[in-house]
Order: sequence, then C-alpha cells, then structure tokens
Amino acid sequence: IDQGTDFSVDIDIYADDGSLLDITNTSFTGDAKKVFSSAKVFSYSMDKIDPGQGKLEISLSANTSANIVPGKYQYDIIMTSDSNVKSKILEGLVFIVATMTDVG
Repeated sequence: IDQGTDFSVDIDIYADDGSLLDITNTSFTGDAKKVFSSAKVFSYSMDKIDPGQGKLEISLSANTSANIVPGKYQYDIIMTSDSNVKSKILEGLVFIVATMTDVG
C-alpha cells in the first residue's frame, strides 16, 4: 500500500463446499499491527459489495495511509456470523511503502 494513497481490494468469500458464501448477515473487522503482540496500528474499512455472492471490499483511505509509518505489518480479517461465530477469513503481511510525491 502506497503511503498517502487510497487502497482497495475486492475479495470473494467461499464456503467449505467451494460455493460463494452469502455474507448478508455477517460483520467484518480487520486490524494491522507491527507484530502480533503490539497495539493496533490501523484498521481497514470493509463494505459488502454483493453480499449474496460473498463479495467484500477491503479498503484504506489516503488520509489513513498517510499517517502510517512505512514498513511491514501483520493483519487479519475476522468475520462474525449472525449467531456470533467468529472466523478468521484472511491473514498475512501488508507493506506500507513511502511515497516520494507530496500527496497532501
């Protein structure tokens, strides 16, 4: 993710049987930290763009990314069902890359 720019990615969420999962009655949270034991550095915004077909948009605004120190961060995305079952649907590393151009 380039510091000071908007970022978004659309993901498809699948059920165990390989079909697209209906995410209409679910909620999502996603945070990033420098290391798993440290404080949260930033959170993603998540919007259901086609919930019946399991489509979720994960995004970070330019205002948010501008205030993140460049470097490597760990992240995960948690889905909570309408019956309050929590599942980790995505995890990994994200890199914030310094932007040389003044985007202010």
